[in-house]
Amino acid sequence: MFKWNTNNIIDATGGRGVNGCNWTHSSNISTDTRSIKKGDLFIALKGKNFDGHNFLHEAFLKGAAAAIVSEGLPLTILKAPKNCQYLILEMGMNKAGEIKELSKISNPNIAVITNIEPAHTENFSSLFDVAQAKLEILYGMKSNAVVQSLGLDLSKLPLALKNFSVTKGRGNIHKVKYNKKYIHLIDDSYNASPASMKTAIKTLSTYSNQRKVALLGDMLELGDKSIEFHTDLVKIVTENNIDKIYTVGKFMLELHELLPDNIRGAHFNDSNQLKSDLANIIQNNDAILVKGSRRMKMGLIVREFIIEY
Repeated sequence: MFKWNTNNIIDATGGRGVNGCNWTHSSNISTDTRSIKKGDLFIALKGKNFDGHNFLHEAFLKGAAAAIVSEGLPLTILKAPKNCQYLILEMGMNKAGEIKELSKISNPNIAVITNIEPAHTENFSSLFDVAQAKLEILYGMKSNAVVQSLGLDLSKLPLALKNFSVTKGRGNIHKVKYNKKYIHLIDDSYNASPASMKTAIKTLSTYSNQRKVALLGDMLELGDKSIEFHTDLVKIVTENNIDKIYTVGKFMLELHELLPDNIRGAHFNDSNQLKSDLANIIQNNDAILVKGSRRMKMGLIVREFIIEY
């Protein structure tokens, strides 16, 4: 009987061995984990409606001696040393469905989504769609993997989810009626830093079919770079197609003076002045972002919207 080994597999496929691969195989070649036997060589075929890479973990559990795979994340997994206890994998994507496949291949115990920002926008209609694509990481995870890893009590999860809510002023979204006009209100008024301000502006930009209006108060406690951090926002608001910017406070005045004429709204010394002019600012179906450092009292604006509603 012909015996497959590392060398003749490499000769036949033009591939390369990984993880110190050195073995002799004299059993069957399998492309189906439903019938695979111990010692078989598993070939991860990829077709229109299936991908054998999704079944690598199962193949080795059933005794596969080796596998022929494509380059990419599956190869990274196979390169891991035999005594590997922890393996950190990076999963990238540029369209929906890709992370789902990678998750099924890797079966992660813990997943971390580092950020959700506009990228590969030719394949996604909104930031929400990017988030949904990244959440595909959950497909390959065991339902209780994270809970077990962290020593948590799974029985308490339903109650925790039932009672979960976003902290007030930390990005809460309200659909409200103000001055006989319906608006989408993003309440991010609790506090502000350069990073959180940029993130909030990007969130506002996802409201693609509405006029996007930002009511921005000073970012405080930034030391000698206070003015620089505020003027730096010009780029983010113009790149994200914000329609109107209304500013509050002495540092936001620096931003106000640099804004292009078409998006520059009025400037106000404090939130009370802004509150008194809201009726002239708001249009029907607006998406409104309210954000600023806590001492700027931008929550006063939010309460004005909510109370009338």
